[in-house]
Amino acid sequence: KKRSHAAVKDEATDAQEPPRKRSKRVAEKVSKKEAQEEAQRDPKTTKEETEEEDTLKTMKIPPSAPVLSFMRSLKTELGAIADKEAAKGTEKYMRNLFSYLGIKSPARTLITKPLLAKLPVKELPYEQMTSLAQWLWQQPERDYAYVAIELINEMDKRLKPGVVPYWRSTSSSSSSSSDEVDEAKRHLDFLEGLIRDRSWWDTVDLLASGTLGRLISREPSLVDQMDQWIICPDSFWIRRSALLYQLKYKKDTDVDRLFRYIRLTMHEDEFFIRKAIGWTLRELSKTNKKAVKDFINANRSGLSKLSIREGSKYLD
Repeated sequence: KKRSHAAVKDEATDAQEPPRKRSKRVAEKVSKKEAQEEAQRDPKTTKEETEEEDTLKTMKIPPSAPVLSFMRSLKTELGAIADKEAAKGTEKYMRNLFSYLGIKSPARTLITKPLLAKLPVKELPYEQMTSLAQWLWQQPERDYAYVAIELINEMDKRLKPGVVPYWRSTSSSSSSSSDEVDEAKRHLDFLEGLIRDRSWWDTVDLLASGTLGRLISREPSLVDQMDQWIICPDSFWIRRSALLYQLKYKKDTDVDRLFRYIRLTMHEDEFFIRKAIGWTLRELSKTNKKAVKDFINANRSGLSKLSIREGSKYLD
């Protein structure tokens, strides 16, 4: 096969050039080629890669391979069905407090359910789970906070009788009761951080009536913390959470504690506190109608009209 004149010339040049000069020339040629390839790359892909690198730097725990795969797939698949026009409607409904992708809950679940199923949540270390949840929580679009709650709910499915809760890093046989309390408190602090961050009813209520309620049920020693939450001076969302954590307890509701919490907060003008009081009374009336009726009658002068109206819904 005939070689081109240029190829023969290059070989002759290489043979005559000093090794150092030849190495420099080759390096410059490679750099030029790489620069040309970089210029031809999809700007969108480059931007996404840069954003991913920046995001990973903010995570407390570097993501494992399955977690990183989940993060990438979630971003790609949700981004593919984002609807800007639908997002505007949701943002208006939520008082323009947050940005949205414009994806309805059923459509989002169709994507997140199989992705969460692939994620090895049963083997996922506690620190990795909380780091991923916090990453989701910090995304600009509110939709990702809902995915964080879905992730925590998946973790809660581990809560079987006789199984050590996932928030404990040691086995029940080798840890002391004080260690178990400390680890449960660590998980409560994690949930409190989410409740306090970008607080609004959509996430607060899901956390309080869901995973927070399950945590207190599994770790009764933490009920003392709820006694502190109900008098929290700097966040009515924390007080609302203390009112709501028993929302799904039904016949297991600590009625005396709930009524005490209501008495501590029923003087407040805050809409979300008054609404929560009515909501808890309404739910309790499904299993203990007499207790709710007696309580409302005894405290009618102190309860707001909203709380009475909501709490009395199933009494007539």
